[in-house]
Amino acid sequence: MSKSKKKNEQMYTLPIDYTIEVVTGAEEQVERATELLNLFYHDNLFNEGKKGLIPILIEIMWTNYAIMKIFAAELEDSVVHHNEDTNVEEYVLLEETIYTLQNLLLARHYAGLELTRLSFSISLH
Repeated sequence: MSKSKKKNEQMYTLPIDYTIEVVTGAEEQVERATELLNLFYHDNLFNEGKKGLIPILIEIMWTNYAIMKIFAAELEDSVVHHNEDTNVEEYVLLEETIYTLQNLLLARHYAGLELTRLSFSISLH
């Protein structure tokens, strides 16, 4: 990326609590998707017409791993901003990072909806 483009790039903030919530949720979804894959494998449900679930579970796992990877990289040398209006500590992130996270969170959401449509869930009950 050129220096002139970097200068024009917008910066955004995410509350630290929200960031922790997203990463924790990603970890939990990976764990549950893995458990569901193991259940299908051990109970031989793949032969019962459930093979369509595999790509959805893999997408959920991939998007969550990508979200965790982005946050790990961004927060390694993070810049923290104190929002005077809300009295909340926030991470400062580049516009490109926010857009990437937004796309991943949407993809994860729609994969979860598709899984629910097929009568399965990775949510805690």
